[in-house]
Amino acid sequence: MTAVVALRLIGFIVCALFILGGSINRGWSGFFWAIPFVLGLLVIIWPWSMTYKALAVLSVAIPCSVLAWDKSSNSLLYPYLSEQATFQVTWGLTSHGDVSDLISPDLIHIYTSETRHGVMYQQQFTALTEPLTLTLQQVDVSNADFGEQRIAIFSDDAGHLYVVYEDSLLRGVAQGTVVSNALNGVTSLQSAWTRYLDLLMMWPMLPVILFSRG
Repeated sequence: MTAVVALRLIGFIVCALFILGGSINRGWSGFFWAIPFVLGLLVIIWPWSMTYKALAVLSVAIPCSVLAWDKSSNSLLYPYLSEQATFQVTWGLTSHGDVSDLISPDLIHIYTSETRHGVMYQQQFTALTEPLTLTLQQVDVSNADFGEQRIAIFSDDAGHLYVVYEDSLLRGVAQGTVVSNALNGVTSLQSAWTRYLDLLMMWPMLPVILFSRG
């Protein structure tokens, strides 16, 4: 293997990894920061025969399609889908039609206080009177303020949906107010290897990170 061929293979692998990262990125930039690597990959495979070009494109396109398909319900991204969690009576909820927001114990005072918004919150708020066992169905992502925050969507046996932010859910598991054997010790609902791929889309920030550390 010549040095040129080796460099092309290395370049192909690097571009493929960044393209995979873009395919699962659920941040505000989406696939945008992976586009330069698509162009780079096309340049790399340009001298190859049509057979190798087709194999190269398929070897990237198929994994991307598998990872990008129905991201919210993709068990490759979120391996804890279909797992159960029991919310103790220290939790509460606010209902909006067929969807309820689960309120963690440390936030309940906001919904029960006599503040300016207290009356509205009190009309919506209901304290749990018995443990509530739910099944994790999906994981959505909020991009408020250009950030990325995962939102767990649970359902009960009747199909009613319950929504809770990932940090509140996992903090509840750590504190014992949420009981789930599957989530014990878990720090993220997303699989570690897809999180690392996802982080590749932060490459435009690398100069800022390096200069800030210097």
